[in-house]
Amino acid sequence: MLPEGAHYDIRSTSNPMVQGESVAEPMQNTHSVEEFREQMESIYTTTANEGSIDECPMVYKAPDDIISLIGDTVSIKKSARPVYNFKACN
Repeated sequence: MLPEGAHYDIRSTSNPMVQGESVAEPMQNTHSVEEFREQMESIYTTTANEGSIDECPMVYKAPDDIISLIGDTVSIKKSARPVYNFKACN
């Protein structure tokens, strides 16, 4: 998402998109690699494996949830969907 608003800084650690990342580590053991790969079916990746499960889509907040939290203060100018994913992992 590319939000725009008077008091919105995408680099801020308090923005809701970054907040979603804070749950990645505790949740990495609650999702399977098979579930991760199913979520990544429409995205080209060779790294949907145990080494990158902390980045699986299921550990992040859903876009609709984020929009509902920031919708009163920003307008969404554009949305993007990934087509390629790579993460260096062991």
